[in-house]
Amino acid sequence: MIHSSFFISPVLVAFVLGFLLFRGLALRLRICHDWRVCWAFSTVLLGLLFIIIAEVAGAFSTFSRPWIIGAWLAVDLILAVAVARLWNLKTKAAWLSLVNPAPHWRAMMTRHSPTSLTLLTGGLVWIGALGVLALQAPTTVWDCQTYHMPRVMQWIQQKNLAHFPTNDVNQDDRAPAAEIQEATLAVMEGNDHPVNLPQWWALLTCAIMAGFLAQELWKFSSPNRTEADPKTAALCEAFTWVLVLTLPDAALQGFTTQNDLLTALWVVLAVSFGFLFIQEPKNRLYMLGIAGALSVGIATKSTTLI
Repeated sequence: MIHSSFFISPVLVAFVLGFLLFRGLALRLRICHDWRVCWAFSTVLLGLLFIIIAEVAGAFSTFSRPWIIGAWLAVDLILAVAVARLWNLKTKAAWLSLVNPAPHWRAMMTRHSPTSLTLLTGGLVWIGALGVLALQAPTTVWDCQTYHMPRVMQWIQQKNLAHFPTNDVNQDDRAPAAEIQEATLAVMEGNDHPVNLPQWWALLTCAIMAGFLAQELWKFSSPNRTEADPKTAALCEAFTWVLVLTLPDAALQGFTTQNDLLTALWVVLAVSFGFLFIQEPKNRLYMLGIAGALSVGIATKSTTLI
């Protein structure tokens, strides 16, 4: 499992740097300070990068390991420079508080009851187990074997994303964003071990953002309720987190190469940014978040619009 995450590490590094970048914007009060909002922005950024890098590489028939890894390393460098520019004396104390786990741990223990902490821990164990399955178990779903993975293998073989002769039109006419992510990870790793990870990541992020939406709906129904009863609000979020993770269909798709969880992910992110945009209608970053989530969502599956 360690080997299966080495060559795709530039993608993980890009997400972490993106998270730190948006966290820096949160520290400057440009976006909501909630870490889940930074997670959401970084996920949208990653989804756009997958498409842009693959399409550019495919346009020159260079969809291969050296070029793809090189492109992601270049993205990492650019993001690192952007994060470094946010690091200055004025925000250094805030950055240090961000990486210091002690205050965050104390705040979590104060806010969460033993019940909600148990739910959060159980959810983490569950999603971790699904992650192991995603890395180690090849998918046996009929759709994956007939058109999701065949188009991935064909793109890797021809080193571009062009249409190809086939007796199954699903391999050519379906929205490609999910398979672009899978093909990118397969090219970088050199095998098919990480191809289930996009769906697993989508399940994880859907559960995280569902908790955020539960919080926002809680505030929307009674603006002062969260401050008055933080433990009940935290329990609501923790229950939502576990509820999403344990949906039978979602759990089963969490280690396949289908695209339904990814479609749900972009819808959930668009709705999350929508709630934030309602609260701050002049914040263009939330507008960009909605646009980015819907753009990648439509490129993943046309039913995103429905």
